[in-house]
Amino acid sequence: MFAPQLLPDLEVMELGAAEFVMVSTETVHLDRVDSATYVKAAYTTYLARLHDQLLPDLANPQLVIGSEDLGVEHLACHGGALYLPRFAVALAQTRVGRLAIVEDAPVLLQPIFSVTHIRERHDPLVVTALRLLREVARAPDQSR
Repeated sequence: MFAPQLLPDLEVMELGAAEFVMVSTETVHLDRVDSATYVKAAYTTYLARLHDQLLPDLANPQLVIGSEDLGVEHLACHGGALYLPRFAVALAQTRVGRLAIVEDAPVLLQPIFSVTHIRERHDPLVVTALRLLREVARAPDQSR
């Protein structure tokens, strides 16, 4: 979960963060990203605000999407640049052959949370699932 609500019967725990990297079909340098072909990926409101703070020159593009699949499809058809989850880059490169990470673009970190009902937090299955989620969240990304 990316943006949990705090409620009395729920335990919220931060598991880690998802890394989002800028990819492009045109360049590997941020100063060469064309604002006319840049697509803003607004997967969450937190990520959109972080994006706008770090990249004010790209805050108001012509196209904003909220789905990585649509973003990859757009890049395959029209080219350009956008942010993708780091784990999705390798698959996107198989669909968009000339896709590369923009090396000097900031990496956007989206915190990931688990939310558990307080009565279930000690259930062995829940404990195991949360442990595995923490391990996955901390695992080094193999696509680097």
